[in-house]
Amino acid sequence: MEEQYKSDEQLRRNQFRGEQFGADEVELKDYLIVLWKWKWLIILGTFITTFTAGVVSFMLPKVYKISSIIQPPRVAFLNEGNVQLRELESPITLKGIIEGRTFDEQIMRDLNLKEGEMPKIKLQIPRDTTLIDLSIESAKPNQAKLVLEKLTSILREHYRDRINLEKDNIDTKIRELNIKIENLKNKIIFGDEDYKTNKENLEKRTQLTKEDYSIKKSDLENKIKTTEEDYNIKKKDLENKIKTTEEDHKIKIENMKKKIEITKEDLSVVLKQKEVVNQQLKETKERLDKLAEERRKVQANNPNDAMAVLLYTNDMQNNQRYYNDLQTRLTLDLELRERDLKKTIEDSQRESDLLEVSLKKSLEEFNNQMETLENNFKKSMQDLKNQLEILENNHKSNLESLQYDLEMLGINYKKNSEELQRSIESSQIQVENFKFLKNNIQEFKIHKYPIIPERSIKPKKRLNVMIAFFAGGFLMVFLAFFLEYLSKIKLTENQQRVRI
Repeated sequence: MEEQYKSDEQLRRNQFRGEQFGADEVELKDYLIVLWKWKWLIILGTFITTFTAGVVSFMLPKVYKISSIIQPPRVAFLNEGNVQLRELESPITLKGIIEGRTFDEQIMRDLNLKEGEMPKIKLQIPRDTTLIDLSIESAKPNQAKLVLEKLTSILREHYRDRINLEKDNIDTKIRELNIKIENLKNKIIFGDEDYKTNKENLEKRTQLTKEDYSIKKSDLENKIKTTEEDYNIKKKDLENKIKTTEEDHKIKIENMKKKIEITKEDLSVVLKQKEVVNQQLKETKERLDKLAEERRKVQANNPNDAMAVLLYTNDMQNNQRYYNDLQTRLTLDLELRERDLKKTIEDSQRESDLLEVSLKKSLEEFNNQMETLENNFKKSMQDLKNQLEILENNHKSNLESLQYDLEMLGINYKKNSEELQRSIESSQIQVENFKFLKNNIQEFKIHKYPIIPERSIKPKKRLNVMIAFFAGGFLMVFLAFFLEYLSKIKLTENQQRVRI
């Protein structure tokens, strides 16, 4: 029985696999049958998907693309005699400035926009051009148009100032060149007069050089005589200073010694006063101890005698105040005076020593000055003789130099006249070039002003509906086949149970 059961079970499994193998061989009509069976699901699902997409597309706000095309200003420059244009600011740089939201704050302030209302500006640089394409995609086309208009207006004002500055710089250079031309012409006009004046001046200088030589020679001879007299006077002054210094220092040293003696006498008096005060402190301390002992005896013998205790206490307080006063006088008066007097003695002794050292040093300095004076006198005399010799040599050299200058004056006059004329011609050419550059400056241009287009770019209703139609249809067909697959599996399981 068990073997028969296993054989039947194996037979059923093989039969089931054969049915499945046959089910996999599906023809086109089977697909059509499935589609026809689930046609309402497919049609209704596709319709709902398409209808929903259409409603959503119509409900979405319209997005418009507002655009404007601008071109940065360009200035002309000369390159090897040829006029070329270059951007005052490259499109890439300007693109970076705008993308960096440099002007957003000013735009928001001028248009009263709140934080978050500023639309994003897209920028593109068309290939092989210096143009910049500005665009804004927004559901508020009027606002986007105002933003682009305000941005172009800000850029125009920004570059207008720079262009005006560029023109002003050119005008300044032209004015400077014109002034230079006038100055050069004036130099040519006054060149002849300058030549004549310089020639006369050289001739006068020759005459003055000769006169100056005679005067300087006489001055040097007088200086030699004056130097000898001055040496004798200074030598006598130094001898007097040495004598005076010795007398002054001796007087000061004697005064210091007297001051030290007087201070020592004052210190002796203070020390005696200090001994007296110490003796008084000792006596007062003994008296206080005695009063304290007597008060203790009274308190021990007669505790109820408050009057006696009070009298002793009062005497002790008076003696204590007296003791404190003596202590204060000793500390704040006598000891302080003692320190001051000792310090005065030390300072006076130190000052006396310094005076002796100063005297010795002063005498050494005076001796050095005397020696220096003699050396300087000998050197001065030698210098004056050398100067006299140099004066004669310089006189000959100056006369030769003046003659050479007179010859070079004529040569330089001719050369300068030619250079001035060439400079005038060169400056005039530069003036014409700068005028040409100024006339060829191209200001900031707006090639396309922002306008609101008639059609929006988003949402694309037809495209959305078509995508929804095909996507919904594909999804519903897939769902239909999936449901058919589930129903076949369920049917197969039911048949299997029945056979079992």
